[in-house]
Amino acid sequence: MIKIDIENAYHYATVNTNFKNYLGFKFKDKTYRYIVMPFGLKHASFVFNKTMRPVMKYFREILSIRCLAYSNDLIFLSQSKKHLQLQVPRIVNKLGSMDWSICKDMSLLIPTQKVEFLGWVINSSEDQISMTIQRRAQMITILSKWRKISQLQQPIKIKYLATMIGRLIFSDTNLNEEDFL
Repeated sequence: MIKIDIENAYHYATVNTNFKNYLGFKFKDKTYRYIVMPFGLKHASFVFNKTMRPVMKYFREILSIRCLAYSNDLIFLSQSKKHLQLQVPRIVNKLGSMDWSICKDMSLLIPTQKVEFLGWVINSSEDQISMTIQRRAQMITILSKWRKISQLQQPIKIKYLATMIGRLIFSDTNLNEEDFL
């Protein structure tokens, strides 16, 4: 497995000239317009993922590599370490041909069997996926707060509840009962 983090990913998606007037703001009597997709835009991740689809299709079909993209985080898998090693320069070149730069600090370009990706540790040699220590601590904190709020029968915001449920669904197999005692 290798993982790649695309640096400043949203800055690579240019805004259509017809929409630039709608994606601006005023500050100190001066008007600014975005020429690239603004990071805080509600649909930015959707647009970026749509941009990534043909690239990921290329990696799957032409390079015969399994891959997954979550926003600017990419992971590549292959049954053969040698095959993946041979494809790394082609992957890097393809991303470079789109003027995307790779964040060297956050990427791992040497194939390995254990990778940390999106808060999970993926270990292909042992067929295991587990939470990182930080993610586990975060989940325990969230659930402890929920337990305290429930015991005190305090009202809770729906947005907090939805966030907690989403995180629980995503991580239900990695928490033990003794973590909450």
